[in-house]
This record gives sequence, C-alpha cells and structure tokens, in this order.
Amino acid sequence: PLSAICVESGLAKHLIYGSTDLRRKIDAFEGALNAARVVAGERAKQSGQPPREYWSGLSTPKELSDLVEALLGALLMSEDFDSCGARAMFDNVLKPFFDRYSRPDSTGEHPANALSVVFQKRKCEWFRNSIQENNNKGVKTYTRSVVIHDVVLVELDGPDAAITSFTAAQMALDALAGDPGFLSVCDCAERIAERRQTAQANKYEKRTMARMVEEQDVAEVDSLI
Repeated sequence: PLSAICVESGLAKHLIYGSTDLRRKIDAFEGALNAARVVAGERAKQSGQPPREYWSGLSTPKELSDLVEALLGALLMSEDFDSCGARAMFDNVLKPFFDRYSRPDSTGEHPANALSVVFQKRKCEWFRNSIQENNNKGVKTYTRSVVIHDVVLVELDGPDAAITSFTAAQMALDALAGDPGFLSVCDCAERIAERRQTAQANKYEKRTMARMVEEQDVAEVDSLI
C-alpha cells in the first residue's frame, strides 16, 4: 500500500519526473486510485462497514513506493540512525493509513470479480470482459471492453492494463447500479430454462418410445406363444 500512501499523503506531488511515460503512468494510477477511494468510501457509508483496501487490484508504480522508502531511509541517515525522525513519519503518515484501511476484515474485492458475480447470478452466457493491446507508433495502450449481448456497456483506453481493467470494471458496476433495467437485454435465464424444458421433453419422449417398443415386442412374443 506504499504507493497509495504516497498519493493520499500528498508526497507524490513532490516527485520529480525524468520521463513523460513515467508521468503518464503515475497520473493514470492517481486517477484510478482516487476514483476507487471515492467508491470505497460511498460503499462504506451505505453498508455501515469500515472502508476497504481500495487500492487492491491496481497496478502500482514502484516509483511511488520507492519514494516513501527513500524518505524513511533519509530520515534515519540524517539523524545518525536514530529512529526518532522515522518514527515520527510512521506515526503521522503511515500509521493513520494502516489503522484506517489495513485490517483483517478490510480486504478489498476487485471490481472485475464483483462484475462476474453479477452476471453469474443473472446466468448470462453472452457477457464479455476483454482487453486488447494497442501499439500506435511505439506507444502501447490497452482497451478494456465490457459487452453484454453485443451491447457495449463500457469501453475504456489506458496506458496500464491493470489500471484500465480495474477502472472499466468499476465503471460497469456503477453503470449497472445507476440503470438496473439495463440487464433486461439479457434473456439467458429464459433461454436456459427453455433448453432444460426441451431436453426434459425429449428425454421423456425417448423413454416413452422405448417403452412402447418394448411393449410391442412383448405383445409380439405373446402372440407367438
């Protein structure tokens, strides 16, 4: 969670970037992280439960966690390895974050898993949550698509596959929550019930035919006797 701590505490604002790609990657992470934090906070209020580890499932830039570790190391060295400075940073920056989010009962769930559960309960067979890698003049991006019965619910582009997947799945959940009637496009449950009914009818017909043939054979044998 150090990358999340780095963003939430404001430390990330002081990072000096050496490349445009790094800046783009961290901006994308911050956007996804902030969106996930808002959603986690709203769900915590609705459920009356403590907020969950909203950063779970995101691809975290190593540079952000490195910044936190470097600051702790610098404090130790500046104080001749006296832990007072590092302890103060832990007590004021890290500990409040850990106390708020990192508890045994606060493990977060990736929205893609929650999305799959929604469609499994609906018995949807025409649900697709796919990702495509794009390469435009050496710049790699990813497109995550959530499609139900050929209807595009969410299509999102981003520079990081994990962040794009996380954000797209969360957007899909939010869209479904805002428009429950959207799922009316799915008639898979009815189709499954029809197939099951047809299969049972065919099975009954085969059994009936087999019994009739058997009875006919018995009748022919009896007539011969």
